[in-house]
Amino acid sequence: MLCNDATDSLTPEGSAVYIFEGFDVAPDDVDDIDPEPLDTAIVKLNSENGAFEYTAAFLHPGEYTVALSCVPDADDPALNAALPFEGAVNVTVMAGSTTTLDF
Repeated sequence: MLCNDATDSLTPEGSAVYIFEGFDVAPDDVDDIDPEPLDTAIVKLNSENGAFEYTAAFLHPGEYTVALSCVPDADDPALNAALPFEGAVNVTVMAGSTTTLDF
């Protein structure tokens, strides 16, 4: 899943992933109303390998739903906004390992 930028190119640069505890969580913005994301991470271009990457560190082992938003700047914690997400993916995090999830 990719986002269209101002030049109509497909790129996730500047988008963000939202991480929710549990499988099949319907993603929602940060607004003090459940479900609240446990973490968010901005997607950045790695200039060394040309890949778009993000890191959500220090998650406990368990089941999570990860969703991508192309407009994280529109997320105002003071409002219950309808932040659009480009899908949601279930992922299991295991102790002592790195979990990789590509959108």
